[in-house]
Amino acid sequence: SDAVRTVPVGDAVLTDGSGQATKDLPDGSYWFTAGLAGFEDFEGDFGVNGADLTVEFELVEEPVVKYTVTFVEENQLDGVSIRVYSDAVRTVPVGDALVTDGSGEATKDLLDGSYWFTASLAGFEDFEDDFKVEGADLTVEFELVEEPVVKYTVTFAEENQLEGVSIQVYSDAARTVPVGDALVTDGSGEATKDLLDGSYWFTAVLAGFEDFEGDFEVEGADLTVEFEMVEEEIPLDISENNSFIVKGSASYPLPQTWLKFQVVIKDKDNNIIEKDISLVGLKINYVDYLSKDTTIEYKETDHNWEVKVAPRPEEKPEDNHELEIVLKYGFTGTEITLIETWGNIK
Repeated sequence: SDAVRTVPVGDAVLTDGSGQATKDLPDGSYWFTAGLAGFEDFEGDFGVNGADLTVEFELVEEPVVKYTVTFVEENQLDGVSIRVYSDAVRTVPVGDALVTDGSGEATKDLLDGSYWFTASLAGFEDFEDDFKVEGADLTVEFELVEEPVVKYTVTFAEENQLEGVSIQVYSDAARTVPVGDALVTDGSGEATKDLLDGSYWFTAVLAGFEDFEGDFEVEGADLTVEFEMVEEEIPLDISENNSFIVKGSASYPLPQTWLKFQVVIKDKDNNIIEKDISLVGLKINYVDYLSKDTTIEYKETDHNWEVKVAPRPEEKPEDNHELEIVLKYGFTGTEITLIETWGNIK
């Protein structure tokens, strides 16, 4: 009822769905204020003079004022996802999530008010905090802390306790991304590796055995992965009499000593395979040089064989008589390497 709007006339009235409100007033002069959130207040006046009256007015929207909030991760982490909420229980998000750049920063324009946020990045613990915008730009600093790394021990166990099996673990099914260095099984056929939760693939390799491929999954606990290597089948080259002939020449006098040689078996990839090979027969033909009384001995020592001819012939032969050593053995497809030679035997 006064121009300075200090003496209200009854209770405030609210407009209805058609933007109208009514109030019964006696004759006189009046002043009024119309207010609505998001709109500028409207002030006007009118006079009642013996008749009903319609007072028209128009509210004008307030200009929207937002302020820039800059989120700063103290370690300049890139790719941190930041979600802002308008409530403390974080159920009402304010717009889309932000992602920090290479400087660890992300910005969002917000109205005055209280806000809550969550920052997250794989490998780090989630960070939660709150802030308030009060008529000015704002910087919100925070720091993410790495999650503790938990690894579990995976024990590879070869069922036949084979030693020396090389095991390579991979993080992909195509086995192109190795996880660390290869392992080698010990005398119990075991090897261990500490790994994070996840899916893994592995290949086990040992000369003389077929490659083994398997996979496993680490799920919050130590794990034993059992596997069995299968011996590789080596095709035999069945030659006549299973014989290997070494020819050369010898000079006089023939030494009274052992001639040492090795039998070495290799697989298709030229890897040496240790095998128990039995030497089933051996003879030395030196037709023009050895007498009928000459004896030939041979012995086996740890995959090596040695032969000796005795006694020495008394007569000096002509140079470069042919010497033929014929080794007969039960396993073919091997190489024979002379360790020591008589003359230029090869």
